[in-house]
Amino acid sequence: MNLIRSLAAACACAAALVPAGAHACSLAPFPASRPGVYLVGTAMADTLLAGTGGREYGTGPGHSGPGGDRAVYGQVVRVERLGGSRAASLPAGTDRVVLVAWDYGPDCRTVVRTETARWVQPGTRGLFWAGLRPREQWVNGLPTMDVGNPYHLPYTFEVALREAENEQAGADVPAVMSVDQAFDFLGVLPLWEEHEANEEAAALSLLAWAREHPDLARRFPASMSVSHVEYGLRHTRLKRVEPPLAGSYRFTVSVDGDAPRTFFARTRSAPTTEWDPWRSLDDPYFPGVDAPLRGYSLLLTATTTADSLPIVCGPDRDIRREGYVSVLAAPDSVTDGVQLWRGEMELGLLADAFPFDSVLVRLNRAEDQRMSQRIMAGERNEGPVVIPGRFLLRPDGSVTMEQVTVLGDGRRVVIRGERISRVTVPDPG
Repeated sequence: MNLIRSLAAACACAAALVPAGAHACSLAPFPASRPGVYLVGTAMADTLLAGTGGREYGTGPGHSGPGGDRAVYGQVVRVERLGGSRAASLPAGTDRVVLVAWDYGPDCRTVVRTETARWVQPGTRGLFWAGLRPREQWVNGLPTMDVGNPYHLPYTFEVALREAENEQAGADVPAVMSVDQAFDFLGVLPLWEEHEANEEAAALSLLAWAREHPDLARRFPASMSVSHVEYGLRHTRLKRVEPPLAGSYRFTVSVDGDAPRTFFARTRSAPTTEWDPWRSLDDPYFPGVDAPLRGYSLLLTATTTADSLPIVCGPDRDIRREGYVSVLAAPDSVTDGVQLWRGEMELGLLADAFPFDSVLVRLNRAEDQRMSQRIMAGERNEGPVVIPGRFLLRPDGSVTMEQVTVLGDGRRVVIRGERISRVTVPDPG
């Protein structure tokens, strides 16, 4: 089925091929790594002319208005607590700072904020994080910092509750950290340098904290951060899998015994997503960082001639020709050195390979509608899970495949294939 296609956006090269101005930018509500400076403080009514601090910016539209060029002011905040690797460079006894709020446009680029410089209601106590300006750019001797994402700041209980509701999208909303708990949690996050040097070690450090503090780890935003780190760690491990069945294939497909159609397909060099054919609608989407890998999906590109198969994920990529083949993480059996791998090719790839074949196009559309209706109705799979594809991997490296799918209306779709080379499209990450 084609529902897995919604995950295609995860491909890194897809994002790289979209013009910068076309992105719909939405910044994260909480840092993924420990900021250089963060603080708990109370907003004051005072504002000061702060200038740009040498920051590069545009004058286009942002979230706060149509854009334009105007004088840049900052708001004074009275400080209670300071943290971050750069906090030690602040003068001893720092009790006030100037926070300059910036806007950002549809492409995430910094633009001048057109709303009032008093961007936080005076008297509001909350958690802030910002970029510290060089000392020569401070205003009236007060440490001056730039805030690039003011729409999630300051962190207060009310703001956090709203973000938690957005994050859960209708599911049970977790408990929320207090301002001081969130301040302490920022100190637990890895530094950006640590994340860049060893992403897995940084992730494991945060997960160790979560195990030691289970109550706090279940509270937003820690719950969100831990979940994202677990997913990222699991995805990193997934990308290390070297799929034995990856390569270039020649396939034939027939419906109810009609004349076979021949097409070719080439896989990515690494899995794109996890695949669990036994997962029910009641199961959590994310299986847990240490849960065994049940299976994975490989992205394929289909063409009608072997010499038109892609070599790289580049600007000529045609996502209309792409689909997935999914296999279990380990062979089902090994007999005389021949490995039997069970899996499934999505039928949507057939319509991609033959977009003008009315039989395959209608077949795919009908199956999509049937599966969508079942999911919307909350139907559960009854009986054993059927995995229709069989791949045979022989000791010499050759692969043959056969898949017989019986549709809801009784039609039989037979796909047969053989690997013609081990050439793959390099995975972009």
